[in-house]
Amino acid sequence: MTAGELSRLRGMSRTDWAFFLGIYAGSVSTLGTLWVLWSGVFLDRARIVVSPREAAKIPSHQTPGGSILVDREAPIVESHVKAGGAYTQVLRVDVKNRGRRVAQIVQVGQAASSQHVIFSDFLPQLSFDLPPGHGHFVVNGANGGYEWGATPLKRFYVLDGAGQIHPLRERYRQGTEKVWQRVWGNLCSVGQTGAKVWRRGSRALRRITKWRNAK
Repeated sequence: MTAGELSRLRGMSRTDWAFFLGIYAGSVSTLGTLWVLWSGVFLDRARIVVSPREAAKIPSHQTPGGSILVDREAPIVESHVKAGGAYTQVLRVDVKNRGRRVAQIVQVGQAASSQHVIFSDFLPQLSFDLPPGHGHFVVNGANGGYEWGATPLKRFYVLDGAGQIHPLRERYRQGTEKVWQRVWGNLCSVGQTGAKVWRRGSRALRRITKWRNAK
């Protein structure tokens, strides 16, 4: 620091020091508030990953449940089927919490363009809590009744205890679809009203024309 800078610092009054310290304190406070908002909205939010896949339920006496779930594409499934072993075709949906908070999963479903599919086999397996970094899965067709390829493996979602849809892309997509359905419904309603007005106007015009021709 040069002599000129030191002289300027000595020449500052208490009011000047209080002014600059106030600016510094306000800046630090603002940065702290922004960080709290950032961490609360983005870092601490529930980030749920939903992964559907088809699997085979193969009997096994070496596991507590008496069976194991193996992915459909696994080599062990192919060899087991060729050997004539018993197995059950199932649909497995893995749910993993990649956020920093515990998430409660109350519903697992699949969205379609006009309706939502809720699998009855999932209902007895709900609800459950997912701690951060942990995963869980639900199975459809564990007792039979499901065939591979019967269900498209897309647009599966979960509903948490706060009523939020996960993953986020599915939440935004369903929100967009709801808005579009409302807009389309309003347009159809306006169109129907316009058609009724047009028909009434046409009938009135025909009556006026007949009345003039009769005169």
